[in-house]
Order: sequence, then structure tokens, then C-alpha cells
Amino acid sequence: MVRLLRSNILRLIKSKSFYIVLAIQAVTMVFLTINAKLATLSPGAMGSPDMIFKYTACSVETAVLLAAVCCLYIGADYSGGTIRNKLIIGHTRAEVYLANLVTVITVALSIDVVSMLIFYPVTMPLLGEFWLKPEELASIFFLGVLILLVYSSIFTALAMTVRNTPATLIISFALMFVMALLATYLVSEINAPATWVETSVDEFGEIITTTVPNPYRKSEGVLAFFKVLVNLFPSGHLTVLGSDLMSKWQIAVSSFVLFGGFTAAGLVIFNRQNLK
Repeated sequence: MVRLLRSNILRLIKSKSFYIVLAIQAVTMVFLTINAKLATLSPGAMGSPDMIFKYTACSVETAVLLAAVCCLYIGADYSGGTIRNKLIIGHTRAEVYLANLVTVITVALSIDVVSMLIFYPVTMPLLGEFWLKPEELASIFFLGVLILLVYSSIFTALAMTVRNTPATLIISFALMFVMALLATYLVSEINAPATWVETSVDEFGEIITTTVPNPYRKSEGVLAFFKVLVNLFPSGHLTVLGSDLMSKWQIAVSSFVLFGGFTAAGLVIFNRQNLK
């Protein structure tokens, strides 16, 4: 296992896609910082690094970059026959799978390190002090890292079982797109107004406004279910991270369950595959 990890890390260090992804993440952090700073130049506007802070742990863009590196890295293993050779020289399938998972997690954490290297020396001096309490920031970062680990397990499972780089990329991006749509729908329904204002004109030509219940708003029971559901999958986690809808314990527990579930499922399928 140690030899596999050493080999994987050495190959990762030589990978151009790895450094391209790190560069994209750095540029993204700089762009977000400049954009946030420009927004504070408006009269009466105030700036805070709080909203950008969660990008140091995980974001949709981070997940996309991680998916790209994971699929290209493991795809190259298959196309070059490296995985088959590792098995021939005596490594078990579990060792090969877990070594690749650890490598993908290393990529994920490297992206976080680059984000922090931009955030603390650049973002904070420009945007000032945090508004959130230290314990809130710590929980956001911890949960963000957990979410990134879940994405690592998902992309590793797909790359190790699909074995075709273009197909793996398409499935990974499609899965993220579907989950993002679901998360957006759930949050929009939860945040739908309970009432709205109707405007009418009476027989004297006067405009009358009336506040009425929103007929399209879901029942409280359904909305309560939506609040639980949005805290149970990674795109939902990202959508509510740092907001009032965030349930820390649900995100933490579901992240551990998803990480273990996808890793176990990937291992089972990989063990049953014919690699000839």
C-alpha cells in the first residue's frame, strides 16, 4: 500500500492537469476577492471575507476541478495498463482502489491549500475582519472538507468502475448537474414566500392591494422534509453551507455515510470486474 501511494504521488507531481487545476483554483480565488472588493466601493457598502471563506474548503467549482483530475488520472491508469500491472505484481484490488482514493483526496486537499494561500494573504487584507464567530468559521471549514471528501469518494468510485475517461467525465458532470438542480429546487421551495400581494382596481378606479397566502407554497410538512433532504447530499450541503438552512449534524453524519457507502460500493464493483 505504501509503495502504491508513493508511486501515485510521484506520478501526480508530474501531472500537468494537477498543476492546471491548482492554477485555476488560485485564479478563481483572486477573481472572487477582486469582485468582492469592487462591490464594497459602492456608497454604504461593507465588505467581509465571510462569503469567500467557504470557497477555501469546498465549492461547485472545486468539485468540477476535482472530477476532472480524478477522471484523467485514473483513466490514464486504465489506458496505460497500469492498474492491471499493479495487480500482476501482487497488489490486491483493495490496495489499488484505496491508494487511488487517497491520491484523489490528496488532490482535493491540495486545492484547499492553494485556496488558503490566496485567502489569508490576499483576501483578508482587502476585505477586513470576519463577521462570523471563530467556531462558526471552523464548522463551515470542517463541513466543507467533509463534503469534498464525499465528492472524492464519488469520483473515485465512478472512475474505478466505469474505466472510460470520457464516459466517466460525462457521468460525473451530469451527476453534479442533476444534484445541483435538485438542491436549487429544494432551497427555492423552502424560501418561497408564505404570502404575496395581489393588486386590483375597484369600481371607483382606486388601486387596492391585498395580502393573500401563496397558493404555490408547499405545506409545512413537505417543507420540513425538504429541509432535511437538502442536508443529505453533497450539492445540497454546498447550497446551504453557512446559511440558516444548514444542519451541522445532518451534513456531518450524511457525509460520513456517503463517503463510506460510495467507497464500499466502488470496492465491491471493482473487485468483481474483469480487467483483461
